Amino acid sequence: MASRTGNNRKKTRVNKTHVAQVIAVIVLFIALIVALALIVSGGRGNDAPAPNESGAPVESHTPTGSFASGTTVNGVDISGMDYTAARAALEGSLSAQLEGIRITLTDGTTEWPLDESSVQLTTTVDEVLTQALTAGAGAYSTNVTAAESEISAFVENIAAQVDSAPVEPTLSYQEGSVDPFVVTPGQNGRSVDVAATVAAIMEQFETGRYGRVDLAVTEVAPTISEAELKSSVSLIASFSTTFSTSDSNRVTNLQLATAAISGTQIAPGETFSFNGTTGERTAEKGYKEAHVLVNGTRYEDGIGGGVCQVSTTLYNALLLTGADFADFSRVSHSIPSSYVPRGQDATVDYPSKDLKFTNSGDSTMYIIGYLSNTDTKEGTITFEIYGKALPAGVTYQVTSVIDETLTPPAAEYIEDPTEPSTYKVTLQTARNGYVVSVYRERLQDGSSTGEREKLYTDRYSAVQGIYTIGTASTGGSDSGSGDSGFIPNEGTDDGFIPEEGGSEEEEIFIPEER
Repeated sequence: MASRTGNNRKKTRVNKTHVAQVIAVIVLFIALIVALALIVSGGRGNDAPAPNESGAPVESHTPTGSFASGTTVNGVDISGMDYTAARAALEGSLSAQLEGIRITLTDGTTEWPLDESSVQLTTTVDEVLTQALTAGAGAYSTNVTAAESEISAFVENIAAQVDSAPVEPTLSYQEGSVDPFVVTPGQNGRSVDVAATVAAIMEQFETGRYGRVDLAVTEVAPTISEAELKSSVSLIASFSTTFSTSDSNRVTNLQLATAAISGTQIAPGETFSFNGTTGERTAEKGYKEAHVLVNGTRYEDGIGGGVCQVSTTLYNALLLTGADFADFSRVSHSIPSSYVPRGQDATVDYPSKDLKFTNSGDSTMYIIGYLSNTDTKEGTITFEIYGKALPAGVTYQVTSVIDETLTPPAAEYIEDPTEPSTYKVTLQTARNGYVVSVYRERLQDGSSTGEREKLYTDRYSAVQGIYTIGTASTGGSDSGSGDSGFIPNEGTDDGFIPEEGGSEEEEIFIPEER
């Protein structure tokens, strides 16, 4: 029994020793693997590669072996060194190489340096060392490069400072000149060709020869030349009306409103506003008192009287351009105007009533207005519209057709017993009313083309006559009857022309005081 127990103890000790030996071998093997991994990675983990001079990481798997005798890089002898030692030995030359990059961009007046502070520069040291390990002894050199995307961003930033849009030539009206339009020259713009400039910079990196790079700048011409602009402006339409020069206040108002509008340009898509262009007609602006239409029935003196003849003349000139009538916004008078056919007037009243026109064409329109013959009994106001010429021989004609004449109501007589039967005062003149249709026809060389369009129909209400007559007794047979008194002729205003110096001008609506 004792002998068997001893044998068992010996077997237990042998087994324990064997297990310990196996564990020791395993630990040794693991340590060996770790050591080999550290050697292969240059003493660093795969997640922490060594940076090069530009901050970019070295390849995770550093090449092994030593450089052959007689191997130089950038003039530095790295014979017998391993990869890591060689990189360390080249740090000085690589730094000097990076610092030596001096590329200067210029547009001829301003310079922009491109260096390490501008973009991220890198060297080709890793490629060169790998090549040297493979190819053997020799004299090698590195060069500097940069990401093309960074260079492009750098140039685009410069382009934003250099680029400029061209200045288009302009046409302006010069009053009193033989040629009414003067051209102000345009100016070329500039545009940097980013792709061409980047290519020139990258070529310097490839050749290793650095220096000045001229920005690839191209001239950008205006979209229209001065000659083209001048030739694009022709007289499209003209319209004139006449006025009496006996009322100096009214003449002054015509001159002020016309001068405010003359020289106006209406660009494609732009809307012209009579009120917006002249502004409010006030005494501070020099406007005088002249006849204005009050409540559509009678005339009184008011500031700016006469300006409706300006708006009406301009309106008719614009109609003759052939522009789509949908481009117009216009209001008629309550009473027909004497200086144009019925239905062709355009009243204005600041700010409630306006004449507007939108240029729906593809070229700028110019409005030129002037007064003439003001030193004679009858002056003339004229508006000319310039712009893209109409087709050769084409003109337009506007006509009015009276569809219906409206008879005014029976006159109202207000008796004044304090005045004799011979006393007579007209408070409101009786006027016929009219329904008028307005047409526009396209002409070719002065003859009808059959293209006639109805623009609109206007209605001018008839106006009742109102009169005061005396009815006081004079001791005769007509006492109190008024039969021998003044009896006005009712409804006979056909072709009504206002009294000298008067006109149905800017229409004003105010409460009547009786």
